[in-house]
Amino acid sequence: YLPLFKSPTGSKVIEAAVVGPPNSGKSSLINRILETDLSAASTKKGTTDELRNYFITRGLTQIILKDTPGATKLDNSLRSNRLVSK
Repeated sequence: YLPLFKSPTGSKVIEAAVVGPPNSGKSSLINRILETDLSAASTKKGTTDELRNYFITRGLTQIILKDTPGATKLDNSLRSNRLVSK
């Protein structure tokens, strides 16, 4: 699910969260998409310990990629709160 928002200026914003278990390559995928090594990727469990946002702009479209910590057996309400930017 990719929510699409339109600003008053006509630009579009797409938010996409990369979610999965610990050490499943979420940060590596973000780095491949960004074509750089901005997101910390390691074989060490728990390298990404908090939500991180990365921004890509193409024309009038902005994409916000959300790199998330590894999903564990958290209560669903807690998990969804961790994915929401404040």
